[in-house]
Amino acid sequence: MRIEIPQRTDLLLRIHIQDQDGAPVPLTGASLLFVAASQSGKEIIRKSTGDGIEVTDEAEGRIAIGITHDDSDVSTGVYIVELRLTDIEGARYPAGRGLLTVTKSIIGRDDQ
Repeated sequence: MRIEIPQRTDLLLRIHIQDQDGAPVPLTGASLLFVAASQSGKEIIRKSTGDGIEVTDEAEGRIAIGITHDDSDVSTGVYIVELRLTDIEGARYPAGRGLLTVTKSIIGRDDQ
């Protein structure tokens, strides 16, 4: 997973969760956690089911993660991201891992 976003902007990240064979992972009863952190481990973004993560199609394993302009109001750089799925029985699985690049925005904080 590779994500790029300018500072202080919003992004709706749509993800299709699949197993190792490419089949969709059903999300009925599952919870999800998305975290972005610096290389040193300092967390900058945390989203969970119902709080920034919306399941858009349970049967097909489709979700949307809302990254807000407040979330992306951080220093430019490359951050590590992870998405974890906890199934209805409590087992935890990695559902995605990658990099988030926050690029410099030339638009100031107070500009709309």
